[in-house]
Amino acid sequence: LDNMPYETLFSRGIHVVTTGLVFAEPVAELGLAMALNLARGIVDADLAFRQGQELWGGDGNRTARLLSGADVGIIGFGDLGRALNRLLSGCRTRTKVFDPWLPPSILREN
Repeated sequence: LDNMPYETLFSRGIHVVTTGLVFAEPVAELGLAMALNLARGIVDADLAFRQGQELWGGDGNRTARLLSGADVGIIGFGDLGRALNRLLSGCRTRTKVFDPWLPPSILREN
């Protein structure tokens, strides 16, 4: 992290650590799961099924969307954003990224 006043923090006995690399992949997987749930209505369909109110065929899939080929936006392209981008690439999404802290060259490379 190069946006921290390390000398000031260290002089006050404050230690700075980052866990981005450790949690990027598992949190990205959770993000992908949430995106799939939103696109397909998995939780809503499960609740309807458990209540005996499920809809079948076209009625049950009326609001479902595909993640494959979808337009996706990622805000922030640190460890987590890059991990999520790698997972989404398997779905052939059209991904746009915004991160005011990174130079455009890094965004283009990924």
